[in-house]
Amino acid sequence: MRELYFTIKYALQRAIRGYDERIEKGWGADILICDAIPGIKKFCENELKTIPKKGNEERVAIFKETIKLINNYNKRNKNWKIEIDSYDEMIDYIGSHIRWYWD
Repeated sequence: MRELYFTIKYALQRAIRGYDERIEKGWGADILICDAIPGIKKFCENELKTIPKKGNEERVAIFKETIKLINNYNKRNKNWKIEIDSYDEMIDYIGSHIRWYWD
């Protein structure tokens, strides 16, 4: 029940302010990226289906690498075993390519 409360609380804060209090409490911006991971993966998959490959080689490579890193992280993160290296690699890559994840 407590987890549901915080899920709703943070969702409302993000809807109103664009971020939630976890940022203010020092949890870091990577929390926002982690919340967005499923959406980022879906965006990349959809873009790879629709964008022309010719002339978009860099974009295609970035989307494929993003999907690969997310999948690797998800595999390593099963059963709550957090692999710090795969997490850091995924967050660093997404953060450094953030401008590619909108159209």
